[in-house]
Amino acid sequence: MIKNFFCATLLGLFTLPGFAQKGNSVLWEITGKSLKQPSYLFGTVHITCDATLKPKVLKALDKTDQVYLEIDMDDPELNNKMLANLNMKDEQRISEIATPEQYKTINTFLESNFGIPLQALDTYKPFFIQSMLYTKMIDCPMQSFEMELVKKATEDKEEILGLETIESQLAIFDEIAYKNQIEDTVTMIEAINAGENNELQELIAAYQNENLDELMRIIASSEIQTNNQFQEELLIKRNHNWIPIIIEQANQKPTFFGVGAAHLKGKDGVIQLLQKQGYKVKPVQ
Repeated sequence: MIKNFFCATLLGLFTLPGFAQKGNSVLWEITGKSLKQPSYLFGTVHITCDATLKPKVLKALDKTDQVYLEIDMDDPELNNKMLANLNMKDEQRISEIATPEQYKTINTFLESNFGIPLQALDTYKPFFIQSMLYTKMIDCPMQSFEMELVKKATEDKEEILGLETIESQLAIFDEIAYKNQIEDTVTMIEAINAGENNELQELIAAYQNENLDELMRIIASSEIQTNNQFQEELLIKRNHNWIPIIIEQANQKPTFFGVGAAHLKGKDGVIQLLQKQGYKVKPVQ
């Protein structure tokens, strides 16, 4: 059973309490108020076996003039910016924070599966190591909806922009205790070693079937534990920060917004926050 908060969050599958909005769809239409044309909100998962965009998603992309993702993924400096912001603050090191047992577990896994000693990543925020582990949690070549959206937008010569910067996104992981990130990394490794990935496969299947209710049920029953800080930093704050940008851009031109499905529902989800501002947000079937 997957009990790792970071895993669920980076998959875009974690949600906040109160996901009672009606509608089982990963694509939502935004209309109302002063909008002259509809914009669209698309929930993604960040890793999957099949990131093929469905016809209704392609149709929504054709109806819009620009694409907003969580970050600007066609920024030519994106990799450099990411590398420049991966180090922990105050020159901290994993080797100084982790227990000897934790360090050994992580180091052994990295060397066995990637040929990389933990020493080479010692100054990196532990969440980065977690992101490497996802390739070992699915039995297929990893695909990304974000990259498919980038490909489509590039073909259509539409601008790709970001709701936030890579710097601000990575800074979130300075607000969450590195010790907790290390503990979660070890938990993930133990789950992978034990072959406990059935739940992840169920989550991906629920997403592919656009059964968000089932997806949320799986997450709720998995006993994924999170605290208020995680919710506040990774979900609530970001959702609220995005709303003015979404509203401004949707008023300027029809826009396609693609964010992790985690951000769609809930009392502090993007759907309900837009509805509170007077916009109509309905599922596209």
